[in-house]
Amino acid sequence: MTKVLTKPETRREMNAEVHCYMCSHNVQAVVLVDRRSATVKPGQKCSRCHSAIDSGYVLRLQREAVSA
Repeated sequence: MTKVLTKPETRREMNAEVHCYMCSHNVQAVVLVDRRSATVKPGQKCSRCHSAIDSGYVLRLQREAVSA
């Protein structure tokens, strides 16, 4: 039996604009970002209609500027 070594999963929290399906508005939320995807952090509520935005669509990430 061979063991496969994998890197630990690194996910960063970032602010993003997320589309709320219930009120059809774009709201600010915290998302978890890994190498390929961004998902809404579980347990957040929409700031307008107070419904869960766990399944919300991430529209735009607000990345911080990197200084060289």
